[in-house]
Amino acid sequence: MIFKGGFSTILKEISLSKSQRNFLFFVLISFVLYPVLNSFSNINDWLTHGITSASRHFIGALSGNTPTGFYNIANKTYHVFDSRGHILIGDPCNGFELYYVCTAFILAIPGISVMRKLVFSIGGILVLFFANVTRVSALFYIAKSHPEWFETFHKTVFQLGVYIIMFIIWVIYLKPLHGAISQRK
Repeated sequence: MIFKGGFSTILKEISLSKSQRNFLFFVLISFVLYPVLNSFSNINDWLTHGITSASRHFIGALSGNTPTGFYNIANKTYHVFDSRGHILIGDPCNGFELYYVCTAFILAIPGISVMRKLVFSIGGILVLFFANVTRVSALFYIAKSHPEWFETFHKTVFQLGVYIIMFIIWVIYLKPLHGAISQRK
């Protein structure tokens, strides 16, 4: 079967409801928009600087000694260190992908008020930002005290933890929708 008329015609041929078509259309737009937004280096620079600065201050508040930090222009990373430990914080650590996926999912779900979408988008980004600050700060301490555990916590444990937090945000966000569906049955 050859589809004529573009994406909306394809979705109509599959016999999806209007809200399902809108959801899929928004997901498609999100996939297209992501590389465009991610290509703006000033967004990544700003987020990476923000995570680094907040993490340094959080570490300082916990230990009484704020670690030194500097930016390496050659490899676009921040170095955070003290006399016992050192970590690098680059754009992949800034949480942009998490904020984007969390917000795109929230905005894509039909049947929820614009105000709730706005509150959960901003709130979700803030919760994920502070979770990321906690993650980076914990990684700094792990690098200092148990460097052999660093990669396991960096690549597995803390990433899983942040995704669980994002899932919890989504579950709380979808709770009113679940109630509305339950009442219809």
